[in-house]
Amino acid sequence: MENQRNFGFGGGLNVGIKEAIKRNAEYVLCLNNDVVVDNRILTELVIVGGLSPKIGGLCPMEYFYDQPDRIQCAGGVNNCINGKVFGCGELDNGQYDIIRETGLLSGPAMMLKVNTLLDIGFFDENFFYGPEDSDIALRAIRGGYRLMFVPKAKLWHKRRGATGGKVTPLNVYFQVRNRILFLKKHARKLEFIVSILRFAILEFPITILNCFFHNNKRGIDAAIKGVIWNLNRDLIPSDIQMVKLLTVGD
Repeated sequence: MENQRNFGFGGGLNVGIKEAIKRNAEYVLCLNNDVVVDNRILTELVIVGGLSPKIGGLCPMEYFYDQPDRIQCAGGVNNCINGKVFGCGELDNGQYDIIRETGLLSGPAMMLKVNTLLDIGFFDENFFYGPEDSDIALRAIRGGYRLMFVPKAKLWHKRRGATGGKVTPLNVYFQVRNRILFLKKHARKLEFIVSILRFAILEFPITILNCFFHNNKRGIDAAIKGVIWNLNRDLIPSDIQMVKLLTVGD
C-alpha cells in the first residue's frame, strides 16, 4: 500500500491497520522502514500473545543494527515523569531472556491485537510524529490489557528512519510540541504539575541551549513554535506544512 500524502506516523499505521482488519487479521505488526527482523519474529510474538486474551500488545527484543549484539530496547517503564527503556546500550548476555510484562512498546516494532485496538482506539493522529508508541501503550494498560516483552522475537534497528538519525528542526518541533501534548493527555494532576515544571525548568532550556551551542537557530524557532502550538494551534501551520517548512535545506 502507498499513501498519497503524509499522514504522519500514527496516521500511516492506521491506514494499514484498517486494511488488515478488512482482511480479518487478529494481530498487526507495526514496523519502521529501517528495521531488519528475525525470521521467527511473528511466530514468537503470536505464541506469547495467545497465552491470554488480556495480552493486548507485544514488544520484541530490539538491537542496534550496526552492533547486532547490543540491545536498544528490552521493554521498560512508561509514565509521564521518568520513563525508562531497559537494556539500552547493554551487550546481550542473556540478562533479558525471560518473557515478562512491560510498560512500554517501542516505535520501531510492536505487535498489537486487533481486538485491543478496536477496544481502545487506533493510534492518535494528533501527535503526527512521536510518541504514538508511548501513548498507545498507556491507553492499553489503562484499558485493562497487559503488554509483554518477548526476548526471542528479535529485530535490528538502523535508526535512520524519518530524519536519517539527525537532530533537526523537525525533531525539535515535534519533541517539544508532543511532550506537552502527551502530558496534557495522560498526566494526572500531580504528575502534570511535576512534569510541566521539569519541562519548563530543565527540558526546554536544555533543548534551547543545545540548539544555541550548535548554531541551530531554526531549531530554537522550532522549539518555541512547539510550545505555541499547545497554547493556540491556530497560530501554527498544519503538521504537513510544518514538515515542509522545517525540512527545507535539510
